[in-house]
Amino acid sequence: MSRSLPARRGSDLLLVDGFAGPGRYTGGEDGSPIIMLKAFLEHQDRVAIERTTLRYVFIENHRGRFEHLQQELDAIRPSLPPNVRVVPISGEYGDVMPTLLGDVSARVPTFAFLDPFGYADTKLTLTSNVLGFPRCEVLIYLPTKNLARFVGHPDTVAAFDVLYGSREWEEAIDLDFDRRVRVLRDLFERALNRSASFMRRFEIITEKGGGYDLYFASNNELGLVKMKEAMWKVDPVHGRAYRYVPEDPQTTLFTDEPDTVPLQHALRIHFGLQPFAVEAAERYVALNTDFLADSHLKVRTLAPLEASGRIAVERPGRKGSWKGATVQFLW
Repeated sequence: MSRSLPARRGSDLLLVDGFAGPGRYTGGEDGSPIIMLKAFLEHQDRVAIERTTLRYVFIENHRGRFEHLQQELDAIRPSLPPNVRVVPISGEYGDVMPTLLGDVSARVPTFAFLDPFGYADTKLTLTSNVLGFPRCEVLIYLPTKNLARFVGHPDTVAAFDVLYGSREWEEAIDLDFDRRVRVLRDLFERALNRSASFMRRFEIITEKGGGYDLYFASNNELGLVKMKEAMWKVDPVHGRAYRYVPEDPQTTLFTDEPDTVPLQHALRIHFGLQPFAVEAAERYVALNTDFLADSHLKVRTLAPLEASGRIAVERPGRKGSWKGATVQFLW
């Protein structure tokens, strides 16, 4: 390691980039460490966040990339406030992360971003260790379509074993390409769910139709809600995907209004014909669906159902209010 972690004082947040890269790429694009730091500097609630000490740990094993990363970090350091501590570490993620987790001072709320150059470095055992701490979360990059192309190749067997933590991935070998992708996604989600109560996948579709997946895993309810909110900002219709568009990189995959019919069916299946509190529905939507309780439940789902006569609503308060209301499906 190039440096030790600074002593912990008061409220801390640990943000780990397990495969930091050079900090900036040859085309001039910011790498993930610079993006993470700028996200704080440009955050609309930065003043509130400054009450917390943010400890960024950037891990990179390639000597040349690490040296370039240090230069980029040195350039941005003067703009960082005192509550931001930046620790670049030269080493393998698999070697460094257990040390961080074993350090009592590092057992603070942790967000780990894992964007490996080689998928063999995404060790589920280390991910499980991170998720074992309260209020700790991971965001994992997985080049699923690339995996589907090479599954079963003799040179990739060891890497797949490390990635999935078992030989379940062999189920995908004899399938066609699209089914391989689906199976590999499902297996990875299943593996993450062994350590995480909550998991969401977000697909990134690249310029030439390729793509990869981002997997968010957490055991914290609020963390799940906040990540879903971020996903819906990128894809305001489905909350699940982003497509790269060369002329406008911020253009989302969809342009229409969200379709809440699937949410209507999900609520009907979950609650049946028994009365349920709106608060119970909010919790179900937040933790068990792709939808947002605040944005999609009342106005976009329950209100149309009530107007069409498919639900009965009993309100203890003023007309039209959902606070304290009880709902019952009539079909």
